[in-house]
Amino acid sequence: MGHVEQITQLGTVTTDVSMIRAGALHRANGGYLLLEASHVLEHPYAWQGLKRALQSRKIKLSSLEQMLTLTGSLSLSPAPIDLDIKVILLGEADLYYELLELEPEFDAVFKVRADFHDDVPRTIEHELALVAKMADIIDYANLYPFDSSAQATLLEHLSLQAEEQDRLSLHSDLLIKLLHESNRHARLNSDDMVTADHVTQAIDDMDERSGYLRDLYWDELKNGQQLIQTQGDAIGQVNALTVVSYADSEFGMPARLTAVIQPNIGTGEILDIERDVDLGGSLHAKGMLIMTSYLRALFSQHHALNFSASLAFEQSYAQIDGDSAL
Repeated sequence: MGHVEQITQLGTVTTDVSMIRAGALHRANGGYLLLEASHVLEHPYAWQGLKRALQSRKIKLSSLEQMLTLTGSLSLSPAPIDLDIKVILLGEADLYYELLELEPEFDAVFKVRADFHDDVPRTIEHELALVAKMADIIDYANLYPFDSSAQATLLEHLSLQAEEQDRLSLHSDLLIKLLHESNRHARLNSDDMVTADHVTQAIDDMDERSGYLRDLYWDELKNGQQLIQTQGDAIGQVNALTVVSYADSEFGMPARLTAVIQPNIGTGEILDIERDVDLGGSLHAKGMLIMTSYLRALFSQHHALNFSASLAFEQSYAQIDGDSAL
């Protein structure tokens, strides 16, 4: 919104026209202004000032001191400036719904909503667009040129991050980090061009830096603190692969599932140990209830179950959830 600066000399606060400072709305007037919605809401009175400016189509400078003080003070009051601007707020979907609920005029001020995808289909057109984006980043940051093998390796890693071989991730932060780190390896090797080997080394380094928790899990397996049998047969046991999410990294770990069935004369039951000890998420609990209903319909259409069954993830101390957690 802009502000008027003040200086204090011998206990007296003074200001003049040379201390008027333009805000983001002044600098973007006549064009477009992109703002992070969370940043706008963090600053006192910023949202109210932005809403008032968009509704009145005028920019009026109001210092924070004047808003907070209870006593009147003489200061410069520049005349309002006509506003012709398109403001775009960027934020998460949860924040959008909160603003719709808590701010009655939000939908009237920001009328157009647009959702952005995290990834795109892996087509020739999108691959060329991402390569062009890489070229823009390389040129802006004055990095070494990347050859075709380096670009292909980057595209493969973006496909891996999208968790689907037919799609490409659009996360710019990850791409920028990879470009800078690959450039660093080329510079350390005294090469004047980045190749696939440099990109692969950068990916390995980033994976190693974020692999502390993964290494702890593997140490427990190596030291025998967690027991996983990979040879022979076992009745009522199966080895599963779990996905552990930690910060911005994910890795797979083996887990042993044990099922026990006992004859029960009378009313049988199917016990989900993870749910009963509050270590099972809602998706896992739903899957278990569906399976329980299926078994009751299959074996006890006309009488009660004549067996009791239990299912447990052994050596698990964290929450179990997900579509495959059954």
